[in-house]
Amino acid sequence: MTVDEFAEVLRNTNTQLVEKGWYEDQFSRKGYWAELRLGSWWYSFSVSNTEVEIAADEVAAAIGSEERKILRAGVFLNRKGEPGFSATLQCAEHRYMLSTNNTGEDGLKMRIVDL
Repeated sequence: MTVDEFAEVLRNTNTQLVEKGWYEDQFSRKGYWAELRLGSWWYSFSVSNTEVEIAADEVAAAIGSEERKILRAGVFLNRKGEPGFSATLQCAEHRYMLSTNNTGEDGLKMRIVDL
């Protein structure tokens, strides 16, 4: 998976919002997070330094922007030892944290690409 593929998922009209909420970082700055599902895939994103809800298509626009700066992107292993994708990007005054981990049989294992 790549950041651009993650943005495509956020634009997909079949992607369902499962849960959303707010968080506060160690500097007392508010942020927004959301968990989404597309088929057997689960996705989540969070946006730092915001006090307004940010829609998935707005996140897709930011992480797909030419102004974005990818700070970190790659594969991680979950508690079960299964691979997932995680990335952190900066665009304007916000940081975007992205992650996905597949629960389906065909899995992320077949879709991981080198960055």
